[in-house]
Amino acid sequence: MIEKKKTNKSCSGDYAFTYLSDRYMDRREVREVIKTKTLEDCLSACLDAVYYACRSVSYNRTDGDCLLSQHNQLSKPLLIKINNNPNYRIDYYENSCTNSWFFSFLIGLIK
Repeated sequence: MIEKKKTNKSCSGDYAFTYLSDRYMDRREVREVIKTKTLEDCLSACLDAVYYACRSVSYNRTDGDCLLSQHNQLSKPLLIKINNNPNYRIDYYENSCTNSWFFSFLIGLIK
């Protein structure tokens, strides 16, 4: 589990992300790919996503690719893949926070 960090999101639990080693979201469900220098930068990008609710991150420690997705284990359970390549290090992080701005925005559109 990854501890909370400063963000504009509210977290319901004691941690911001849950972690699954050697797992990743299938590329078909990746909304955005960005290059980051650190895991923390990648997780921050998810927490601070503005135009969609980032629900999970697959972080490639090999090349710094940060794969952001609006889906998670609940919405797309069959698309969480296992990494079997020992030369490729990628891990899955599921967002435990909600973006209050994003959901407020959506509610405003519905009204």
